[in-house]
Amino acid sequence: MANFLIVVPGVNARAAAEERFRRGIQMTKLLKAQQPSGIHESDFAFVATFPRKNGSGTPVVVDAATGNWLVAVGTWFHEAGYGSGQEEQLLKRFNEVGADQLARETEGFFAIVTGHAASREVTVIVDVVGTLHCYARTIDGTVALSASSLVLAALDDVTLDAVGCQEFLQTAAMYEDRTYFNEVRKLDASRCYRYSNGILKSQHRYWHVTDLAPDSLDGEASVVAMREAMAGAARKIGAVFPRTVVDLTGGYDSRAGVAAFLDAKLPFRTAVAGLPDDPDILVSRRLADQLGLDHRHFQPGPVSTFAQLQQALELTDGECDLVDYARIYEVQSDLAARFDVSINSYSGEIGRGYGWEVLMPNTGKRTPLDSAKVALRRFVNPTYDSSVVPPQIRMNPATHFRDVIARADEGLAALPNTLQYDYCMTLMRCQRWYGRIASSTNQLWPCMSFFLLRSIIKPMLETNTRSRENSLLFRRIFLAIHPVLANEPMARGYPPLPATWKTIYRFWPLIPLYGGKVLDRLRRRFFPRRASTVTSLDSPRMRLWQDSAVQQALHPSRLLSTKLLDEEGVTRFLERSKQPEFDFSGQWSNLLSLEMTLQRLKSVKGET
Repeated sequence: MANFLIVVPGVNARAAAEERFRRGIQMTKLLKAQQPSGIHESDFAFVATFPRKNGSGTPVVVDAATGNWLVAVGTWFHEAGYGSGQEEQLLKRFNEVGADQLARETEGFFAIVTGHAASREVTVIVDVVGTLHCYARTIDGTVALSASSLVLAALDDVTLDAVGCQEFLQTAAMYEDRTYFNEVRKLDASRCYRYSNGILKSQHRYWHVTDLAPDSLDGEASVVAMREAMAGAARKIGAVFPRTVVDLTGGYDSRAGVAAFLDAKLPFRTAVAGLPDDPDILVSRRLADQLGLDHRHFQPGPVSTFAQLQQALELTDGECDLVDYARIYEVQSDLAARFDVSINSYSGEIGRGYGWEVLMPNTGKRTPLDSAKVALRRFVNPTYDSSVVPPQIRMNPATHFRDVIARADEGLAALPNTLQYDYCMTLMRCQRWYGRIASSTNQLWPCMSFFLLRSIIKPMLETNTRSRENSLLFRRIFLAIHPVLANEPMARGYPPLPATWKTIYRFWPLIPLYGGKVLDRLRRRFFPRRASTVTSLDSPRMRLWQDSAVQQALHPSRLLSTKLLDEEGVTRFLERSKQPEFDFSGQWSNLLSLEMTLQRLKSVKGET
C-alpha cells in the first residue's frame, strides 16, 4: 500500500470529521494522483487506502465479526512466516493478541494502523527505525493521520516551521518530528500511538536499543549470528516476493546484501545505476559475471525539466531534494515494471563501523557520545549560505545538531559509544534522509533496506567493536559465503578480505588513500579554503535554469518561502545561482524543492 488517510473524530465532531475526510481524499487525488482503493467508515474512524503506482497494496481489511480493521503501508514480515499481501492474517493476529504484541512480532519498513471497534481506538504501529514516514495533525479536536505530510497540510491553514525548513535547506532532510509545517508532525520510531475521540490517548515504545546486549557477540560467533539473520531475512523476502532485485555496486554494503541471498540459495536479480565508466559500475559488472548473476545497468538521463521535478514532488511531498529524487525515480520506474520488490543495502555501514573515526581515541568505550563533535563532522553543512534566513530566526547549525544528537542518545551514556553513535545515525540519517527516499519509492512499488530489518539490526549492534571495526564482520562473512565476494577488489582497488600476513600485499592501495586523507585534513585545518565551485554549464542547476517553468517558479514575485526566509537574501542567492561558478548547488536544489512544494500546495487549495 502506498498511502492512507484516517480521520478520528472528536466528541460530537463526526460531521466535521467526515468533511475533513472527504477533503483529504480530494487532496490526495490532486497532490498524489492517487485514487482510493478502499474506504471504510465507522462511528469512531473514517479510513481510506491508496495503492502504489504499480497497483500493489491491500486495501483496508475488515473483520465482519468484530468490526475491527487494519491498514498496512510499506513492506512488512510477520515472524510466523507471512508478509505483505496477507493483511487478513495480520488482522486475525491482531484480534488474537492486540497491537502491542503484534508490533513485537512484525518487522520491516511499515506503518500498520488498526481499528478496535469495542474500545473505539485507532492504533498506529511505526517500524523500529521509523523509516516509513507517517504523520499526524490535530484540527478542531479531530485527528488526521496519513503517510503524506502534504495531504495533511492541505486540510487547513498551515504555518512554516522555522527549524524544519532550515534543517532541510542545509541537509535535504528534517529531524525529530519536524516537517515543513508546524501543524503536521512525524510519528516516531518503534512506537504504538493510540487515538480515540479525536485525541492522542497514549504512546509507548515497543522496542529500544537498550533491549540489546551490546558486546555479547565476538569473532566467529558474530559471523554465525549475522549469517543466520541475513539468510533468514532473505528467505522471508523471497517467500513474499518471488521476483526480487537487489542493488549491487562496488562497495561493502550491497555486496553483503547479495551475499545473504546467495547464502539462502534464492533466485534474485541485481541492478546498478550510474555512468558506464564509473568504478562502482565496473566492479558490479565483474562481480555479477563471476557470480553468474543476471545484472542490469541503468544510466539515468539528465534532470533538466520542471516536469521531472513535478513528478518527483508527487511521490516525495517535497521532503527530499527533488533534483536528486528525479534520478532515482527514472531507475525505480523501470525496475517496478519488471520485478516485485527492490532491496537495497542502505545502513549496512552500521555493521562495519563506518564513521567511527569521529570517536577516536575512545572508540568502543562506555563514555558519553561527544555530540558536538559528531554534529560538526556529520551534520553541519560547510557549504551553506545562511543569508537566506533572517537573523532573528537563524539557528546555529553546530549547537542545533549537537542538541538533536544529545536528545536522540538520551539515557544511553552507559552503553559503548560505538552503539550510541550507530543508534544516533540510525534515528537521524536512516530514518529521516534514507527513510524519506524509501517512503517516496514505496509510492511506486514495494522496496526496503535489507539492513534495517530488526532481526539483522540485533546481531549487528550486539557485535563488539573489535569484530565490527574496519568492516571486519562483513569481510569474514564474504569469505565464509563465497570467495569471489572476498577476493574481487572494490572500487578503490583493494579486496574486502580479512587482512593477514598472507594477504597484506593486496591492500597497498590503502597507503595513498589514507595518506591523502591525512593530508587533506591537515590542509583543511591549517589552510581552510572555500568549497570547490560548480563550473560546468551542463550541471543540473544550469540545465534547470534554462526551463521557463523553473524560472517562473523562482521569480521573486512568486516566492512563498519568503514568508519565513529573508526576501532580499533569497533574491540575491537565486540571482547568483544563475552563474556557472556557484558554491551552493545543493542548497539551491533544496530551496527549489521547498518552493515547488509550497506553490503546489497553494495551487491545489485554490482548486477546491
